[in-house]
Amino acid sequence: MKRKPVLLTLLVVLLVAAALALLRRPPPVPPPVVLRPTHRQAAQAQRHLDALQRQLQPDPAPPPGTPPSLRPAPPKPRTLRLTEEDLNVTLAGNKGARRMLAARGVKAVQVILSEPDHLTLRATVLVKGRPQNIQLDGALSPDPKLGLRYTATRAQVGRFPLPPAAVTAQADALAARFAGQMRGHLPLTVQSVRVQGKTLILTGLLVNRARVKPPAPASPPRVSPARR
Repeated sequence: MKRKPVLLTLLVVLLVAAALALLRRPPPVPPPVVLRPTHRQAAQAQRHLDALQRQLQPDPAPPPGTPPSLRPAPPKPRTLRLTEEDLNVTLAGNKGARRMLAARGVKAVQVILSEPDHLTLRATVLVKGRPQNIQLDGALSPDPKLGLRYTATRAQVGRFPLPPAAVTAQADALAARFAGQMRGHLPLTVQSVRVQGKTLILTGLLVNRARVKPPAPASPPRVSPARR
């Protein structure tokens, strides 16, 4: 008869510990805010992307026989700017981007930029046929081989945290796998990465395009009628 209070006490302690563990779990990840680009937003994002493409064009080579004194100075670093809205409009409205994400089970995605170099990614992903909300928090930094590197500082699926180191390793593996395509879209040896306000700013030198496989042409962002 003396064992019952001990067992009951142990049971109560276990229940309290389980309740505390549940209370300490982080709140569930909010779903991504899906942007439905208007004509104005799509046109503005396309203008920004076109301007970036012009900045990534190499300077014309001097004609053969040009004296060294008349040759152009060594190339100067290029600075590229992409706003948070440009990124989300492209992800939501570009058919190629939507097709690539859908092939990997990504139903919706949202990018959030914050100073000094942070990028938060929220997405709804099909996991074993069921949609799950995922959030990744991390920092962008230059990488000599990949151009950009994403180091996760926090990762969560629903209410379950994931090891940030494992997410970073997976991101590195995917970046290495698609390094050629990344270089085709961003032929830049990135020297610095920073976020100012809601704008991502990359500075670096152009890569020799002769060694880079050109990417497939991107389709313009799909637009939805403006809300009245």
